[in-house]
Amino acid sequence: FLSFVLKSSLPDLISFFVVFILIYCAFVQLLYLILYETTLNYSTFIKAIMTCFLVILGKFDTNSILSSNSIIAPITFSLYNVVVVM
Repeated sequence: FLSFVLKSSLPDLISFFVVFILIYCAFVQLLYLILYETTLNYSTFIKAIMTCFLVILGKFDTNSILSSNSIIAPITFSLYNVVVVM
């Protein structure tokens, strides 16, 4: 029964993961470009990928993002939480 369910849902799962990866990579790149000079967690692209993954798991530091000089950083981070995490 489980193999039938997985076989029948495979196209939907593949399309979900493709869209998820595209949205995830777009937000990682945007947050990296906004925060790489001011925040240590986003100082390299690999650290930005790891930090955004930790945000999905619920472990993040909002003080470092709020203390950045940009007004767009908290807005982008909030939008990331709404779109990707929820």
